[in-house]
Amino acid sequence: MKRALILAVCLVFASTMAFAQAGSIGLFSDPGGASCDVYDVPAVVYVYVIHVLTPGATGSQFRVNDADWGNAMVFLAETVTLPYLKIGQCRDGCAIAYGSCIAGPNMILTLMYSGTALTPPCSYIQVVADPTTEDPPPGIWVTDCVIPPNLIPATGGDVVINPDETCMCNIPVQDTNWGRIKSLYR
Repeated sequence: MKRALILAVCLVFASTMAFAQAGSIGLFSDPGGASCDVYDVPAVVYVYVIHVLTPGATGSQFRVNDADWGNAMVFLAETVTLPYLKIGQCRDGCAIAYGSCIAGPNMILTLMYSGTALTPPCSYIQVVADPTTEDPPPGIWVTDCVIPPNLIPATGGDVVINPDETCMCNIPVQDTNWGRIKSLYR
């Protein structure tokens, strides 16, 4: 009986820890989240905000910094993915409600820029802390799926504009094991 109780407590603790993973709010050049290299060409350039590496979340809060790291593209618009609800402009700080518990990867926002072909190589657009929050303090926040919900700090990603061999983008990947990798090639 004692062993079964300890096992039950461990399972509850482990499942709670799985839902306590906030993941990352990343920026990508494609809606599937496969690339974070963006090229400033004289055309409309799209940047996708995708919540990755989360077992489930009901919302997020962050800011998109597109002014401090060399970006010369002109911001045109931002569009939230339906059926999500956005409060604020993400270049100033925004909160996005997902409406239900959504597992990642999850595209939450599309940013649209007019390319100028003037951005220097190795420039960035980044997801950073939302400065408009007071309680909790400024940060990148994700609301998990437990009841009552918890605010969990998350990491932010970036896109590299006009990358070269000195500045490659880093796409976060999920932890795995050797058995899963081998199973891909069977």
